[in-house]
Amino acid sequence: MIAGVVLLVAAAIFMARLVVGVTHSNGDARAAIGTRATTRVVAGTRTVSAVASATPAAGHTDASQKAAFAVLAEPGVPASQLPQDVQNAVKAASRHFSIDAANVHAAHFDGLSFWIIPGAGQICIAADDADGLGMTCGSDASAGAGKLSFVQRSTTGADDVLYGLAPDDVTKITVAGPKGSSTIVPSDNVYAVRTKGIDKLEVSRGNGSSASEALGG
Repeated sequence: MIAGVVLLVAAAIFMARLVVGVTHSNGDARAAIGTRATTRVVAGTRTVSAVASATPAAGHTDASQKAAFAVLAEPGVPASQLPQDVQNAVKAASRHFSIDAANVHAAHFDGLSFWIIPGAGQICIAADDADGLGMTCGSDASAGAGKLSFVQRSTTGADDVLYGLAPDDVTKITVAGPKGSSTIVPSDNVYAVRTKGIDKLEVSRGNGSSASEALGG
């Protein structure tokens, strides 16, 4: 089950609100940021603990992140070219996490737009869909293990979607449920999959190893 503490960030953003949810459990910190505080739920697939960094280290990206995620070798997107909701979410997240708010990278998977924000010991991933923008943040260890992901609950009646960040050595993501399984190959270090009818996610790596976890929440 996903347990969370929701911190409301007071900000008027085109008549919308930002909500930052930090989940707790085992030695990591993550956030979920959405533009509809009262109707949207963004939940991580792995509960985590510890409080987000109280003193973020601005303007720095760990070399280990650059080595693990090829998309970070691409030029970042100038702030003036970022969608307004992405700018607002990155600014809000930078108050709680040690990310480089001036170093936002674009990624794409199956026609969906993603945004990756690296930093010092922590990294964030955001995704845009028909319901708006969702974001989650976590540690280098969580991201490197392929465990940085979140589920975006639809408010339009569409299927909920899990968005995730995959290191370079992840060759495929397999999701399974009572009616079968399917495989996704990440692109630009990101992936997305509808969660309806699935209860397990497995991350496979180039060295032949794999790790799985139950989906819940």
